[in-house]
Amino acid sequence: MTRSPTKVAHVLTSIRDGGLERVVLELCRGLPQDRFESEVCSLLDENPWSDIFINQKIPFRSFSARNRGGWRTVGTNMVATVRLGAHFRRTRPDIVVVHDFFPGVLGRVASMLGGGAQRVATLHATYDWLDDTAGTINRWLGKRTRAIVCVSHAAMAASMSRDRLPSDLYRIVPNGVDAGKFRPDPEAGSALRASLGWSDSEFIVGCVGVLRESKRQIDLVRAMAPLMASDPSLRLVLVGSARLHEAESSKMLMESLDSLPPGRWNLVQDLREIAAYYNSFDMVSLPSESEGFGLVLAEAMASGKPCVVADIPAHREVASDTVLYHEPRDCGGIAQGILRLKTDAVLRAELGVRARSVIERKFTLNRMLEGWAAVLEDVRGTYGGTPQRRLSLGERTPLVP
Repeated sequence: MTRSPTKVAHVLTSIRDGGLERVVLELCRGLPQDRFESEVCSLLDENPWSDIFINQKIPFRSFSARNRGGWRTVGTNMVATVRLGAHFRRTRPDIVVVHDFFPGVLGRVASMLGGGAQRVATLHATYDWLDDTAGTINRWLGKRTRAIVCVSHAAMAASMSRDRLPSDLYRIVPNGVDAGKFRPDPEAGSALRASLGWSDSEFIVGCVGVLRESKRQIDLVRAMAPLMASDPSLRLVLVGSARLHEAESSKMLMESLDSLPPGRWNLVQDLREIAAYYNSFDMVSLPSESEGFGLVLAEAMASGKPCVVADIPAHREVASDTVLYHEPRDCGGIAQGILRLKTDAVLRAELGVRARSVIERKFTLNRMLEGWAAVLEDVRGTYGGTPQRRLSLGERTPLVP
Protein backbone atom coordinates (compact mmCIF):
# COMPACT_ATOMS: atom_id res chain seq x y z
CA MET A 1 0.00 0.00 0.00
CA THR A 2 1.42 3.37 -1.03
CA ARG A 3 1.54 5.90 1.76
CA SER A 4 0.82 9.56 1.11
CA PRO A 5 3.76 12.00 1.22
CA THR A 6 4.83 13.18 4.66
CA LYS A 7 3.53 16.72 5.24
CA VAL A 8 6.24 18.82 6.87
CA ALA A 9 5.66 22.32 8.27
CA HIS A 10 8.83 24.34 8.90
CA VAL A 11 8.46 27.13 11.50
CA LEU A 12 11.00 29.99 11.32
CA THR A 13 11.32 33.41 12.88
CA SER A 14 11.32 35.09 9.46
CA ILE A 15 12.52 34.64 5.89
CA ARG A 16 15.72 36.62 5.52
CA ASP A 17 19.16 36.17 3.98
CA GLY A 18 20.69 34.04 6.73
CA GLY A 19 22.19 30.58 6.54
CA LEU A 20 19.30 29.02 8.44
CA GLU A 21 16.82 30.25 5.85
CA ARG A 22 19.01 28.99 3.02
CA VAL A 23 19.11 25.54 4.62
CA VAL A 24 15.31 25.47 4.95
CA LEU A 25 14.95 26.52 1.32
CA GLU A 26 17.18 23.63 0.23
CA LEU A 27 15.15 21.19 2.33
CA CYS A 28 11.83 22.37 0.89
CA ARG A 29 12.93 22.14 -2.72
CA GLY A 30 15.45 19.29 -2.41
CA LEU A 31 13.60 16.56 -0.52
CA PRO A 32 11.82 14.16 -2.93
CA GLN A 33 8.41 15.60 -3.78
CA ASP A 34 6.81 12.15 -3.92
CA ARG A 35 7.81 11.54 -0.28
CA PHE A 36 7.57 14.98 1.32
CA GLU A 37 5.28 18.00 1.05
CA SER A 38 6.76 21.10 2.65
CA GLU A 39 5.37 24.42 3.80
CA VAL A 40 6.99 27.35 5.59
CA CYS A 41 5.43 29.23 8.52
CA SER A 42 7.11 32.52 9.42
CA LEU A 43 6.31 33.91 12.85
CA LEU A 44 7.09 37.50 11.84
CA ASP A 45 5.51 39.51 9.04
CA GLU A 46 8.82 41.02 7.89
CA ASN A 47 10.06 38.49 5.32
CA PRO A 48 12.27 40.16 2.69
CA TRP A 49 13.21 36.82 1.08
CA SER A 50 9.71 35.32 0.96
CA ASP A 51 9.57 35.80 -2.82
CA ILE A 52 12.30 33.19 -3.23
CA PHE A 53 10.12 30.59 -1.53
CA ILE A 54 6.99 31.74 -3.33
CA ASN A 55 8.76 31.59 -6.72
CA GLN A 56 9.74 27.99 -5.91
CA LYS A 57 6.01 27.27 -5.27
CA ILE A 58 6.71 26.52 -1.61
CA PRO A 59 3.58 27.33 0.45
CA PHE A 60 4.31 30.23 2.79
CA ARG A 61 2.38 32.03 5.54
CA SER A 62 3.23 34.53 8.30
CA PHE A 63 1.58 34.96 11.71
CA SER A 64 2.32 38.49 13.04
CA ALA A 65 4.41 37.53 16.07
CA ARG A 66 7.13 39.74 17.59
CA ASN A 67 10.46 38.42 18.84
CA ARG A 68 11.68 41.58 20.61
CA GLY A 69 10.16 43.77 23.31
CA GLY A 70 10.04 41.49 26.35
CA TRP A 71 6.78 41.26 28.27
CA ARG A 72 5.12 43.81 25.98
CA THR A 73 4.98 41.21 23.23
CA VAL A 74 3.46 38.37 25.28
CA GLY A 75 -0.13 39.08 24.21
CA THR A 76 0.84 39.46 20.56
CA ASN A 77 2.77 36.20 20.60
CA MET A 78 -0.03 34.31 22.36
CA VAL A 79 -2.39 35.38 19.57
CA ALA A 80 0.17 34.38 16.93
CA THR A 81 0.61 30.97 18.59
CA VAL A 82 -3.14 30.35 18.63
CA ARG A 83 -3.38 31.37 14.97
CA LEU A 84 -0.53 29.01 14.08
CA GLY A 85 -2.21 26.21 16.04
CA ALA A 86 -5.45 26.81 14.13
CA HIS A 87 -3.49 26.66 10.88
CA PHE A 88 -2.07 23.28 11.89
CA ARG A 89 -5.57 22.01 12.70
CA ARG A 90 -6.66 22.94 9.17
CA THR A 91 -3.59 21.70 7.26
CA ARG A 92 -2.83 18.67 9.47
CA PRO A 93 0.96 18.35 8.98
CA ASP A 94 2.52 15.02 9.94
CA ILE A 95 5.63 16.72 11.33
CA VAL A 96 6.28 20.25 12.57
CA VAL A 97 9.97 21.20 12.33
CA VAL A 98 10.97 24.23 14.40
CA HIS A 99 14.18 26.14 13.70
CA ASP A 100 15.94 28.07 16.52
CA PHE A 101 14.77 28.94 20.04
CA PHE A 102 11.95 31.46 19.43
CA PRO A 103 10.19 29.32 16.80
CA GLY A 104 11.08 26.30 18.94
CA VAL A 105 8.84 27.62 21.70
CA LEU A 106 5.94 29.14 19.78
CA GLY A 107 5.97 26.49 17.04
CA ARG A 108 5.92 23.52 19.38
CA VAL A 109 3.19 25.00 21.59
CA ALA A 110 1.15 25.74 18.46
CA SER A 111 1.58 22.16 17.25
CA MET A 112 0.23 20.93 20.59
CA LEU A 113 -2.79 23.18 20.13
CA GLY A 114 -3.13 21.93 16.56
CA GLY A 115 -2.91 18.29 17.62
CA GLY A 116 -1.66 15.24 15.74
CA ALA A 117 1.76 16.30 14.45
CA GLN A 118 5.07 15.00 15.64
CA ARG A 119 7.60 17.66 16.63
CA VAL A 120 11.24 17.99 15.53
CA ALA A 121 13.46 20.78 16.90
CA THR A 122 16.46 21.97 14.88
CA LEU A 123 19.50 23.55 16.50
CA HIS A 124 21.40 25.77 14.06
CA ALA A 125 23.69 27.36 16.66
CA THR A 126 25.28 26.76 20.04
CA TYR A 127 23.03 29.47 21.56
CA ASP A 128 25.67 30.70 23.99
CA TRP A 129 23.38 33.65 24.82
CA LEU A 130 20.55 31.50 26.27
CA ASP A 131 20.17 31.44 30.07
CA ASP A 132 18.98 28.84 32.59
CA THR A 133 15.35 29.81 32.00
CA ALA A 134 15.73 28.84 28.34
CA GLY A 135 17.19 25.51 29.43
CA THR A 136 14.14 24.88 31.62
CA ILE A 137 11.81 25.70 28.74
CA ASN A 138 13.77 23.43 26.41
CA ARG A 139 13.58 20.56 28.89
CA TRP A 140 9.80 20.89 29.17
CA LEU A 141 9.36 21.07 25.40
CA GLY A 142 11.93 18.32 24.86
CA LYS A 143 9.64 15.85 26.60
CA ARG A 144 7.11 16.61 23.88
CA THR A 145 9.55 16.41 20.97
CA ARG A 146 10.34 13.33 18.89
CA ALA A 147 13.80 14.36 17.70
CA ILE A 148 16.32 17.17 18.06
CA VAL A 149 18.36 17.67 14.90
CA CYS A 150 21.73 19.35 15.40
CA VAL A 151 23.77 20.75 12.53
CA SER A 152 27.03 19.79 14.25
CA HIS A 153 28.53 18.02 17.23
CA ALA A 154 29.26 21.48 18.65
CA ALA A 155 25.55 22.39 18.58
CA MET A 156 24.63 19.05 20.19
CA ALA A 157 27.23 19.35 22.95
CA ALA A 158 26.03 22.85 23.87
CA SER A 159 22.41 21.71 24.04
CA MET A 160 23.20 18.61 26.09
CA SER A 161 25.10 20.75 28.60
CA ARG A 162 22.42 23.47 28.84
CA ASP A 163 19.17 21.54 28.33
CA ARG A 164 20.14 18.15 29.82
CA LEU A 165 17.85 16.17 27.52
CA PRO A 166 18.10 12.40 26.92
CA SER A 167 20.89 11.59 24.46
CA ASP A 168 18.64 9.39 22.32
CA LEU A 169 16.61 12.44 21.27
CA TYR A 170 19.53 13.88 19.32
CA ARG A 171 20.38 13.41 15.66
CA ILE A 172 23.28 15.08 13.88
CA VAL A 173 22.61 16.12 10.29
CA PRO A 174 25.33 18.55 9.15
CA ASN A 175 24.41 21.33 6.76
CA GLY A 176 25.32 20.67 3.16
CA VAL A 177 26.48 22.77 0.22
CA ASP A 178 25.54 22.48 -3.43
CA ALA A 179 29.03 21.79 -4.77
CA GLY A 180 27.77 22.45 -8.31
CA LYS A 181 26.64 25.97 -7.45
CA PHE A 182 29.51 26.74 -5.07
CA ARG A 183 32.60 25.78 -7.06
CA PRO A 184 35.77 27.40 -8.34
CA ASP A 185 34.78 29.62 -11.28
CA PRO A 186 37.52 32.17 -12.06
CA GLU A 187 35.63 33.55 -15.07
CA ALA A 188 32.55 34.40 -12.97
CA GLY A 189 34.80 36.00 -10.36
CA SER A 190 36.67 38.08 -12.93
CA ALA A 191 33.42 39.20 -14.58
CA LEU A 192 32.01 40.37 -11.25
CA ARG A 193 35.23 42.18 -10.34
CA ALA A 194 35.20 43.96 -13.70
CA SER A 195 31.54 44.96 -13.35
CA LEU A 196 32.23 46.48 -9.92
CA GLY A 197 35.43 48.22 -10.99
CA TRP A 198 37.73 46.07 -8.86
CA SER A 199 41.19 45.75 -10.35
CA ASP A 200 42.78 42.35 -11.01
CA SER A 201 45.81 43.64 -9.13
CA GLU A 202 43.81 44.08 -5.93
CA PHE A 203 43.91 41.41 -3.25
CA ILE A 204 40.34 41.09 -2.04
CA VAL A 205 39.53 39.85 1.45
CA GLY A 206 35.89 38.80 1.62
CA CYS A 207 33.66 38.22 4.63
CA VAL A 208 30.08 36.93 4.38
CA GLY A 209 27.47 36.87 7.13
CA VAL A 210 24.72 38.69 8.97
CA LEU A 211 26.06 41.94 10.43
CA ARG A 212 25.86 41.15 14.12
CA GLU A 213 28.20 41.35 17.11
CA SER A 214 28.85 37.60 17.36
CA LYS A 215 30.08 37.51 13.75
CA ARG A 216 32.86 39.92 14.78
CA GLN A 217 33.25 41.65 11.41
CA ILE A 218 34.47 44.60 13.46
CA ASP A 219 37.59 42.59 14.39
CA LEU A 220 38.33 42.04 10.71
CA VAL A 221 37.97 45.76 10.01
CA ARG A 222 40.33 46.58 12.88
CA ALA A 223 42.84 44.03 11.57
CA MET A 224 42.61 45.39 8.03
CA ALA A 225 43.01 49.10 8.90
CA PRO A 226 46.82 49.09 9.45
CA LEU A 227 47.35 46.56 6.64
CA MET A 228 45.46 48.70 4.14
CA ALA A 229 47.29 51.83 5.29
CA SER A 230 50.60 50.30 4.23
CA ASP A 231 49.45 48.18 1.27
CA PRO A 232 47.33 49.92 -1.41
CA SER A 233 46.52 46.62 -3.12
CA LEU A 234 44.25 45.39 -0.30
CA ARG A 235 40.47 45.67 -0.51
CA LEU A 236 37.83 44.54 2.01
CA VAL A 237 34.37 43.34 0.95
CA LEU A 238 31.68 42.63 3.55
CA VAL A 239 28.58 40.80 2.32
CA GLY A 240 25.56 40.72 4.61
CA SER A 241 22.70 42.70 6.09
CA ALA A 242 21.81 43.83 9.59
CA ARG A 243 18.76 43.00 11.69
CA LEU A 244 16.70 45.82 13.17
CA HIS A 245 17.21 44.56 16.73
CA GLU A 246 20.98 44.65 16.22
CA ALA A 247 21.14 48.24 15.03
CA GLU A 248 23.68 49.27 17.69
CA SER A 249 26.29 46.66 16.72
CA SER A 250 25.69 47.47 13.05
CA LYS A 251 26.24 51.16 13.80
CA MET A 252 29.55 50.38 15.52
CA LEU A 253 30.66 48.34 12.52
CA MET A 254 29.80 51.15 10.10
CA GLU A 255 31.74 53.62 12.23
CA SER A 256 34.76 51.32 12.22
CA LEU A 257 34.67 51.16 8.42
CA ASP A 258 35.42 54.89 8.38
CA SER A 259 38.93 53.99 9.58
CA LEU A 260 39.66 52.29 6.24
CA PRO A 261 40.99 54.15 3.20
CA PRO A 262 38.07 55.59 1.17
CA GLY A 263 37.12 53.69 -1.95
CA ARG A 264 38.84 50.48 -0.89
CA TRP A 265 36.04 48.70 0.89
CA ASN A 266 32.53 47.63 -0.03
CA LEU A 267 29.42 46.63 1.90
CA VAL A 268 27.12 44.42 -0.16
CA GLN A 269 23.71 43.71 1.36
CA ASP A 270 22.30 41.27 -1.20
CA LEU A 271 23.35 37.62 -0.93
CA ARG A 272 21.46 36.41 -4.00
CA GLU A 273 24.63 36.34 -6.13
CA ILE A 274 26.79 35.04 -3.35
CA ALA A 275 28.42 32.25 -5.38
CA ALA A 276 29.91 34.80 -7.77
CA TYR A 277 31.16 36.91 -4.87
CA TYR A 278 33.08 33.98 -3.39
CA ASN A 279 34.85 33.58 -6.74
CA SER A 280 35.70 37.27 -6.84
CA PHE A 281 37.55 37.03 -3.51
CA ASP A 282 41.20 36.06 -3.16
CA MET A 283 40.51 34.75 0.34
CA VAL A 284 37.76 34.66 2.94
CA SER A 285 37.95 35.77 6.58
CA LEU A 286 35.40 34.49 9.11
CA PRO A 287 36.11 35.94 12.58
CA SER A 288 32.80 34.76 14.11
CA GLU A 289 33.13 33.76 17.77
CA SER A 290 29.96 31.64 17.80
CA GLU A 291 28.63 29.28 15.12
CA GLY A 292 26.52 26.16 15.10
CA PHE A 293 28.01 24.94 11.83
CA GLY A 294 29.47 27.69 9.68
CA LEU A 295 27.57 27.47 6.39
CA VAL A 296 29.52 30.41 4.96
CA LEU A 297 32.76 28.59 5.73
CA ALA A 298 31.50 25.51 3.89
CA GLU A 299 30.40 27.61 0.90
CA ALA A 300 33.79 29.34 0.74
CA MET A 301 35.58 25.99 0.99
CA ALA A 302 33.41 24.52 -1.78
CA SER A 303 34.35 27.55 -3.89
CA GLY A 304 38.01 26.62 -3.42
CA LYS A 305 38.86 29.72 -1.39
CA PRO A 306 41.57 29.78 1.29
CA CYS A 307 40.16 30.94 4.62
CA VAL A 308 41.33 32.59 7.83
CA VAL A 309 38.85 31.76 10.59
CA ALA A 310 38.32 32.01 14.34
CA ASP A 311 39.30 28.87 16.20
CA ILE A 312 35.91 27.68 17.50
CA PRO A 313 34.54 24.10 17.66
CA ALA A 314 32.16 24.42 14.71
CA HIS A 315 34.88 25.76 12.41
CA ARG A 316 37.23 22.94 13.45
CA GLU A 317 34.49 20.40 12.79
CA VAL A 318 33.89 21.64 9.26
CA ALA A 319 37.34 22.74 8.11
CA SER A 320 39.75 20.51 10.02
CA ASP A 321 43.28 21.46 8.84
CA THR A 322 42.29 23.17 5.56
CA VAL A 323 42.22 26.76 6.90
CA LEU A 324 44.37 29.12 8.96
CA TYR A 325 43.09 29.70 12.50
CA HIS A 326 43.30 32.60 14.95
CA GLU A 327 41.93 33.05 18.44
CA PRO A 328 38.49 34.73 18.62
CA ARG A 329 38.70 38.53 18.83
CA ASP A 330 42.43 38.42 18.01
CA CYS A 331 42.88 41.21 15.47
CA GLY A 332 46.63 40.55 15.31
CA GLY A 333 46.02 36.90 14.49
CA ILE A 334 43.60 37.87 11.73
CA ALA A 335 46.17 40.25 10.25
CA GLN A 336 48.90 37.59 10.36
CA GLY A 337 46.67 35.10 8.55
CA ILE A 338 45.79 37.62 5.85
CA LEU A 339 49.43 38.55 5.28
CA ARG A 340 50.47 34.91 5.13
CA LEU A 341 47.91 34.09 2.46
CA LYS A 342 48.58 37.27 0.49
CA THR A 343 52.30 36.53 0.24
CA ASP A 344 52.04 32.79 -0.43
CA ALA A 345 50.16 31.94 -3.62
CA VAL A 346 51.16 28.26 -3.34
CA LEU A 347 49.59 28.00 0.12
CA ARG A 348 46.42 29.73 -1.13
CA ALA A 349 46.04 27.22 -3.94
CA GLU A 350 46.83 24.24 -1.72
CA LEU A 351 44.32 25.22 0.97
CA GLY A 352 41.64 25.89 -1.63
CA VAL A 353 42.00 22.44 -3.21
CA ARG A 354 42.05 20.67 0.16
CA ALA A 355 39.05 22.63 1.39
CA ARG A 356 36.88 21.74 -1.59
CA SER A 357 37.85 18.08 -1.21
CA VAL A 358 36.52 18.10 2.38
CA ILE A 359 33.19 19.51 1.24
CA GLU A 360 32.88 16.93 -1.55
CA ARG A 361 33.54 14.10 0.91
CA LYS A 362 31.57 15.24 3.95
CA PHE A 363 29.28 18.21 3.49
CA THR A 364 27.39 17.96 0.21
CA LEU A 365 23.79 19.03 -0.22
CA ASN A 366 22.78 15.48 -1.14
CA ARG A 367 24.27 14.17 2.09
CA MET A 368 22.25 16.71 4.08
CA LEU A 369 19.05 15.83 2.23
CA GLU A 370 19.60 12.11 2.79
CA GLY A 371 20.17 12.71 6.50
CA TRP A 372 17.02 14.78 6.84
CA ALA A 373 14.94 12.29 4.84
CA ALA A 374 16.08 9.51 7.19
CA VAL A 375 15.15 11.53 10.28
CA LEU A 376 11.74 12.58 8.97
CA GLU A 377 10.83 9.08 7.82
CA ASP A 378 11.99 7.65 11.14
CA VAL A 379 9.85 10.16 13.04
CA ARG A 380 6.77 9.51 10.95
CA GLY A 381 7.39 5.77 10.94
CA THR A 382 6.96 5.60 14.71
CA TYR A 383 3.70 7.49 14.48
CA GLY A 384 0.37 6.57 12.94
CA GLY A 385 0.66 2.80 13.14
CA THR A 386 3.16 2.20 10.34
CA PRO A 387 6.48 1.46 12.04
CA GLN A 388 9.62 2.06 10.05
CA ARG A 389 13.09 0.69 10.67
CA ARG A 390 14.55 2.55 13.62
CA LEU A 391 17.79 4.44 13.07
CA SER A 392 20.70 2.76 14.78
CA LEU A 393 22.77 4.70 17.29
CA GLY A 394 25.52 5.02 14.68
CA GLU A 395 23.09 6.72 12.32
CA ARG A 396 21.69 8.89 15.07
CA THR A 397 24.79 10.63 16.20
CA PRO A 398 27.69 10.70 13.83
CA LEU A 399 26.16 11.01 10.35
CA VAL A 400 29.58 12.63 9.79
CA PRO A 401 32.47 10.33 8.94
